[in-house]
Amino acid sequence: MNNSNILIKAGKILIYRLYDVAYEIDLLKVEEQLKREARRLRIERKPFSKAFEFANPPVSFQLKGIEKGINGRKYNINVYSKAYDFGVVCIILEIPVADISIQSFEQLALLLEGNEDIEHECKEQLEKVVSILNGSLLDFNVSRFDEDYAIFYIESFYPEMSVDEFFDKYDISRLMFYEEKPLGSRIKNELMSRGFSYYKNDGVILNWDNALVIEPSGSMDVPDILEFANAQLLELRYYDHIVDRELDYIY
Repeated sequence: MNNSNILIKAGKILIYRLYDVAYEIDLLKVEEQLKREARRLRIERKPFSKAFEFANPPVSFQLKGIEKGINGRKYNINVYSKAYDFGVVCIILEIPVADISIQSFEQLALLLEGNEDIEHECKEQLEKVVSILNGSLLDFNVSRFDEDYAIFYIESFYPEMSVDEFFDKYDISRLMFYEEKPLGSRIKNELMSRGFSYYKNDGVILNWDNALVIEPSGSMDVPDILEFANAQLLELRYYDHIVDRELDYIY
């Protein structure tokens, strides 16, 4: 398998942290607060995906970007947040990359996994968001439950190739399991069984705590859907905890 000549011409790594912060978030108040804070805090409203419909869609906004040193290299990181009406706030760190080898992309993903500085940054961004949204949070309480997810997003490679050709040349299992050594064929086959593709040049591979998205159009529909799924998972974990606690009390 020869992947030494594959370059990612355009892509990014998206780091997601989702927190349960309130019983409910009043999104109308969120929009009002964002209008008031926009100029002072450099906040910009972002449209949400049109891939699916919400009765009450989350409010998306961009915060001031940051610069981080990772393994001796400086990265300009875009920071986004979303507020869901069911009490969840999502922090997203977007790390754009361009003209890097697939091996360098893999190494960056490995360095970001479990990175304490990244975890600390997400908590700091959460504090900023909570302070902005304070008046819109009903029964504010940051629970001990959170969800983390990562998306490896590729818009284009060099040389140009179909998704099938890319998977033939590059073993994605190391990237998606954060491993430096080759994995066994059973693990690889199981991972590939969770893949989907519509056109010959796009594709998605799903893993428990991350996903690979190849999307030449730059559309964020798939990442938005995966984020929403994780927000729902977080809420299910929270209510499962509530049910367990009540059952312990009863019995």
